[in-house]
Parts: sequence; C-alpha cells; structure tokens
Amino acid sequence: ASSAEAARLAALAAADQSASRQALEAARAQAVGDASKLRFAEQRVALEFGPGLAAMGDGGRRTLLAQIAAGQALLVRVDIAAEGIGGARLASGGSVQLLGRAAQADPRLQSAGMLGIVRGAEARQLNTGRVVDVIATTGGTTAAVFVPTEAVVRWHGGQWVYRAKSDGVFERVSIDNGQPAAGGWLVPSGLAATDRVAVHGAGTLLALDRAGELSQGGG
Repeated sequence: ASSAEAARLAALAAADQSASRQALEAARAQAVGDASKLRFAEQRVALEFGPGLAAMGDGGRRTLLAQIAAGQALLVRVDIAAEGIGGARLASGGSVQLLGRAAQADPRLQSAGMLGIVRGAEARQLNTGRVVDVIATTGGTTAAVFVPTEAVVRWHGGQWVYRAKSDGVFERVSIDNGQPAAGGWLVPSGLAATDRVAVHGAGTLLALDRAGELSQGGG
C-alpha cells in the first residue's frame, strides 16, 4: 500500500506538481521502511519455523493461516530423522505433509525434527501441546537397537549409555545418532543387539564419571 501511494504521488508530481516534494519524499521513505519490515518478517519465518514454511511464499502462508483459523489445518512438529523419509502419517489416521527441517531442536528430546501440516478432520481433533504417534514411510529399512529411556544419560551436550564390558565394569557409549521412539531410542550404530546396558544404575555411573572428571581437574 505504501509503495502504491509513493508511486501515485510521484505520478502527480511529474504531471502537474499537485503533490509536494515533501509529501513525495515522506511517501517514498514510508515505502522503503515497509519493504524492510516485510523482508525482516519473511526472514523471521525461516529463522523461527524453518525454511520449508518460508519457501511456501506469501500466498501459500496466507492460505495456510486461513485454513488454520478455520480449523481445517494444523502446523505440527514431527520428531523423526529427515534423511530417507518419504512421508509421514498419524498413527490414528490422516497424512502429514512434511515441509522440511524445523528451525529449532526440541528441548526435551533434543532432536532436530521436521515441520509438517495436518489437514482435515484430524486437524480439528489435535490440541496445542498434544503429543501423538506418527508413522514415517521410507524407501527401505534400517536395523537399529532399542534403548529404554531410563538407560540414557545426558552429559557434555550429548546422550550416552553405559555398556557392560565385564562384571562390574562399564564403558560410556555415545548414542547421539539415535532417534526417539516410544519409551526410548532407536540406535542404528554403536551398539549390538547382544550388548547389555545399565538401566536403573545409569545415573549412579554418570555421577562416578563426573566425580572422576572433577578429581582429575583438581589434581
């Protein structure tokens, strides 16, 4: 609107000087300022939600917002690995249109996640903050070892489990490549199906690790 007003005043000034130079300069400054705000808003969409939503363009986002306001669509976060994913659907039924990676990691799961859209009757049944199961489809299968949540500890910004080497001896193993699953994590590499990991005593082993690090640092 401000760009159109600046163009209108410029045309009047060029034709018969009925628009003052001061009014024209003010209109041009307003148009430049509004254009900068628009660019910032578009960049903010990508920074806060991810490149997928930004790539929809202004028209696509307007349509999506109208659908969300009407209860016909819902923007959701899907915490699955993006690599090799061909599609996703709700376990209860209904497809999920994946838009690409989310801009921020989930603070609880510490996973990158993806942004998606649920449309139709399923969108009206989902509430903000609700967690539901999603089934991802891929072009193939990947073997993984399931690790229960109780066995996972977090330290130095990573996720670890304690694998038994012999009686009373454990080694800390990184599972940062794991993906969240119901009740635990699916780890595609680094652990074997025959490995034994500490579950109920994982926190105690982490405390011993921390104590050893403090002792070495103080020495």
